[in-house]
Amino acid sequence: MCRSEKKEILHNGYFYDVTNFSHPGGNIISFFVNNGEDSTNTFRQFHHRSIAKSSLMLQSLPRRKAEPGEYATTIPPEQLERHRQLTAGFQKLFKELERDGFFEPSPTYICIRIVSLLLFIGVGFQLAFLDATVLRLLGLVMLAVGGAQSGWVMHEAGHYSLTGRPKLDRILQSLIFGLSTGFSAAWWRTYHNRHHAAAQRVGKDEDVNYLPLIAFNKETVPTEEEGKSFWVRNQALLYFPIDGFLIIFYWKMVKCPRYAWHKGAYLDLFCMGVHYATVAYSLGLLPYLFVIWMTAIYTLGHLSLNHTHTPVTEVETHWVEHALTHTVDIAPSWWVDLIMGYLNYHVLHHLFPTMPLFRGRKVMDRIKQFAQEYGLPYQCHSYWKSIQLTITNVRDVARELQQGI
Repeated sequence: MCRSEKKEILHNGYFYDVTNFSHPGGNIISFFVNNGEDSTNTFRQFHHRSIAKSSLMLQSLPRRKAEPGEYATTIPPEQLERHRQLTAGFQKLFKELERDGFFEPSPTYICIRIVSLLLFIGVGFQLAFLDATVLRLLGLVMLAVGGAQSGWVMHEAGHYSLTGRPKLDRILQSLIFGLSTGFSAAWWRTYHNRHHAAAQRVGKDEDVNYLPLIAFNKETVPTEEEGKSFWVRNQALLYFPIDGFLIIFYWKMVKCPRYAWHKGAYLDLFCMGVHYATVAYSLGLLPYLFVIWMTAIYTLGHLSLNHTHTPVTEVETHWVEHALTHTVDIAPSWWVDLIMGYLNYHVLHHLFPTMPLFRGRKVMDRIKQFAQEYGLPYQCHSYWKSIQLTITNVRDVARELQQGI
């Protein structure tokens, strides 16, 4: 292989040759290849639960010392020293939170989440077959809410923050996600890890581009024709009742089974098959589509609150600065924590993706103080304000695209 085809990533002051390396997490490593973007903080936070094994794997690769002029291509040299100081401060905060036990899973929390989920879905499934129309409808709604809540639980398992044991969490994620909703956990990990590595980054984060259905930012719309399509023109009206259903349906019926089959994710395929052979078949077509519709409104409606109305970028920056600029917290309360599955602590989640989310209320003030110390933004809105910002954003983006602004 000629030198021009050599692939390297920057980590902790060294360039590592990954030309012939097959990353277990998929092509996410390509985000950091040959552009001088420092992967140090990303690596440490993604691999916190397996840092010893991951570090040995990294150290086995050929490496060379990085020269000052080889660092991030779009970051001005005068900012590099500030980024080094920010990294040192962030690592200090990370070690303090680790020392104080905030990364430790809670067996009690795990049992409560899983048992309550099973009871909720189980009761909903029983109600869905009663003769009384009101009770049947209630059962279907409970199944939809339960499916969304199972998404919150499997999300933590996918980040290895549920039990803290990667192999066990992956199994639990496949069981929870596959049996309750018919989704592939393996597909989700690949899709979602790309988001965490480059949230709101154009061309890297798939969550910023739901075209042809939705444009959250006009910068993500490549052509004037797409920006003036029926779907984008009416996205403020279609987003919650229609778009979410179409996205979820496509993921369930096309992306997940295709990905699981291609990657040999046999546990996912088994769990998905059991879901469709039991839940979908028993409910029947129309009730099952109703459950998908309600699940989509609940899930995507809440997932859009933390990012979609923040700016997008094509420029790399520091892990901490990026998370604080492009992520929003939702002010906590017992009911917000419950319906959002603790994903309202989203700044924490993007800074420390392997930390159990229920720790959020005790950590958010320390993150806010850290942001103030380094002159960085920390955004936190009420639940209703976040909904308003989300709806206003999709309306304004559509309007700007129609007017050619």
